[in-house]
Formats: sequence, C-alpha cells, structure tokens
Amino acid sequence: MMCVTRQYSPNKKALVNGNSWVKMSYILDIVLDRKTVENLTDYIETAKQAIETDSDRALDRALGNKTTLVYQWRTDRAFPSPEKMYQLADLCEENPAKALMQLDIWKAQASHQQELVEVYKGILRQLSHAA
Repeated sequence: MMCVTRQYSPNKKALVNGNSWVKMSYILDIVLDRKTVENLTDYIETAKQAIETDSDRALDRALGNKTTLVYQWRTDRAFPSPEKMYQLADLCEENPAKALMQLDIWKAQASHQQELVEVYKGILRQLSHAA
C-alpha cells in the first residue's frame, strides 16, 4: 500500500470556511484517490512508513511503548488503547475520530456484539458524511 503524505496534520488544523481539518481530510482523500486505512495492520504498516522503519519494535518506541504492544496488536492478542490508537491515526495522518470508531468496531466484533458493531458502523458512516 502506498502512503500518500498529506499537507496538513491534526496538530496543524487546516480550516476551510470554518470547518475543521476533518473536512480537509475527506476532500484530500477524494482528490488524491487515496486508499483509506481500514484495519489495524494497515494502521501499523502506514505508521511504520511514516517513521521510515520496517520494525514493529521501532514503532513501539515511537509510540512510547515499553513492551512489544505493536506485535500484540498485529497478532490479535490485544487492541491499542484509545490513546495509542489516536497516536497511530496521527502518524498515519488519518482522522482520529474515524480511527477511534474503527477501534470500537474491532473490539465489538471480537466480543461478538453484532448490535454494537452496527451502531458503531452507523456512527462511522455519519462521521464520513459529515466530513
């Protein structure tokens, strides 16, 4: 997957007619025909590209992890905390609200809570349309 570098970040909010950087994210995704990050492995790989490494351990260090959390995430042994998911989204220059909703969807799927999955997917769709 090719990583497309955007010309903005959540830390440098780009305002477009009073709207937040989320709208800019949506517009850039369409204009650049960018493939979106859809699963945790995509986030991990895109974040590694952003810090120019092939190593899960280097990504752990970049995220401030003292243990091998990235490996645990990759092998479905654990999920990132909301704070770590936010950091991954930031490294990937993805919408953090989308990333946090995806995290909730993955957790609900893992615990076989289909009703929650559908609720979270509905929120994610609304978020995408609001952008």
